[in-house]
Amino acid sequence: MKYNTRSRIRLINISNLSLKTVDWLSKILIAFCLVTLGAVGYEGTIGYLKGQLNWLDFFLYIIPFILAFGTACILVWGRNIIKNKLLPKIPQVGRLAWDDLRNLTINQIVNGIYLRLTSLQAMAGSVFMKRIRNMGFRFIYQEYKDKNRQKLISNLIYELKTGSFLSQLPGVEPPSTKLLKEIDAAANFPTTLWFTEDGELDHLIISGQATTCYNLMVYITRKYGKNPDSYPDSIKSFWVQLTEDWKNLCSHCQVLTHFLHDSL
Repeated sequence: MKYNTRSRIRLINISNLSLKTVDWLSKILIAFCLVTLGAVGYEGTIGYLKGQLNWLDFFLYIIPFILAFGTACILVWGRNIIKNKLLPKIPQVGRLAWDDLRNLTINQIVNGIYLRLTSLQAMAGSVFMKRIRNMGFRFIYQEYKDKNRQKLISNLIYELKTGSFLSQLPGVEPPSTKLLKEIDAAANFPTTLWFTEDGELDHLIISGQATTCYNLMVYITRKYGKNPDSYPDSIKSFWVQLTEDWKNLCSHCQVLTHFLHDSL
């Protein structure tokens, strides 16, 4: 494998032989197989007529005959499939497409198939998932319009990852190194259908808890200001609980996950 740093796509390197060369090699191999069939069949027949065959001649005549015959049949069958089944299905040009296809190399064919498979994977695992997420966002923001929209609080697991811009909150320390490690692990987690290693679910839970806690504090400061002493009693009590949870998450990231594990 070689890595193309320009296009950021891994290319497979097998052979630079063109399809035209492969076509000629297959014809030559079929010819060799036919010659082998003739030679082995002739020698075997002569030995049989002279009564000189023994059980060891099975490996000398029969096995080579079967291998040569099988190889020739597979090559002829494969060429027939390509010529009469695949090429005619090419729109507009049909078999005439061979005039252009024969100049392609094995590397180009293999990488073309590889890129198509990876693009399908990206479509199913990334583009399609983003489309579903965008539809969900659109539905939510259409339901909460005008003034009610400020009540929406996101819970994106990558919102607090390393390098993100964070609002300054009164008396609230930035995410600790331990917490950032958990958040970065969750933010870099690929799209998958199941977990394969221990701790992967905890990364997502911790990141979601931290993001929810942080964004609730941001929401409170936006609505009630940055002076906790001026908050209404209910909001002040809620603020105290949020700051305590945030400190606990920064010092011991899994402090809140124990409640979830105990309830499962």
